Amino acid sequence: MAVDAADVLDRAQVVGDLDLALTGASTVVGTSRREGRQRRPHFRLDELAPELGQLACAGELAVVFGCEPHGLADSDLDRCTHLVHFLASGEFPSFNLAQSVLLVAYELRRALAGPVVRSARGILADHAAREALYAHLGEALFAADFLKGDTAEGKMRRLRRILGRALLTAGDVRVLRGIARQMLWLAGRSAPRR
Repeated sequence: MAVDAADVLDRAQVVGDLDLALTGASTVVGTSRREGRQRRPHFRLDELAPELGQLACAGELAVVFGCEPHGLADSDLDRCTHLVHFLASGEFPSFNLAQSVLLVAYELRRALAGPVVRSARGILADHAAREALYAHLGEALFAADFLKGDTAEGKMRRLRRILGRALLTAGDVRVLRGIARQMLWLAGRSAPRR
């Protein structure tokens, strides 16, 4: 609705699937006011914004917002490399979608206005490569009996957060998938378990 911003709306693409929307993103930031064991680490946006500015210079950055009444589901947050919340009142911790978008855009613009230091590590792995890694690693960890029962989902979610913060390059993903292949081979599996 901003003056002279019709071109932004004209270029917008609507997709029905989050994974498709995140195609090409090397960093995925999820916004959520809710905290909990499965949502750690959970950074305050203004504190993480400088790092996000750096990540935006190293690859494509995507921000995921939930619907106002319910926010993002855990399965949506699993796709995120970073989780953020806004500094807010304890009585009124939730923001509407337009306010959330404005706050994120403002903090990212502030971060990008500062000095830019590009990553010396190379181009970061994109969303599809990370998701393929998580699936492959999950299969290997089940085969190695590290993931099992009721704790599997929580452990895998924690592993996603750790690897999401690691700023994996395409080469890093290849190495980790090589480890997963070796684990599956050692477990006597020639193909990932369904």
